[in-house]
Amino acid sequence: MKTALLRFAPVFTPLMVDEPKLVREYMVERGAIVPMSLSEPTPVIVNHDEDRQIGTVRTFAIYDDVISGKLCAPYYFAHVDITEPTAMRRGDGVSWGYNPLRTMELAGTRLIRSALIREVSVLTPAVKPAEVFAKVVWVGELETPKPKASPAAGRSSDRAVAGEVFHSPPGQVLIRPGRLVR
Repeated sequence: MKTALLRFAPVFTPLMVDEPKLVREYMVERGAIVPMSLSEPTPVIVNHDEDRQIGTVRTFAIYDDVISGKLCAPYYFAHVDITEPTAMRRGDGVSWGYNPLRTMELAGTRLIRSALIREVSVLTPAVKPAEVFAKVVWVGELETPKPKASPAAGRSSDRAVAGEVFHSPPGQVLIRPGRLVR
């Protein structure tokens, strides 16, 4: 399955007020974005056109990002599943449609304190995003890890060897490398 990582909104941190290079036209508080529908995934569309859906959002996350070789402000990212892989390339612009619930003006920047996100859009080259760094940062295949044969498969001992990993549903237990468990 094709998947992608889309950087779409800068996250506000108090330190940004003192750093003019990091201040943007708008910024979003941590935890401010809530999906419009909790029962259906947020759609990924082209140019805010709801008739051109190309995927759905798997998860939203905040990551510190490196832009032009320097650590930059944290950004909201959308990890998306793509149903129409030819519709996006790495570097394409990204935008998002939302209903603001609470906003305020702070040092000339619109601070979004709470918003319902309706969609994430991949933009064609003719359409420029409001946020200059909002882009498709990665497109690729989602790989499912193949299970490896455990070295403990042929042993009858109930002791774990250092570095082995055991998964025991319903919870999973992880034994870190170099640790001996009796």
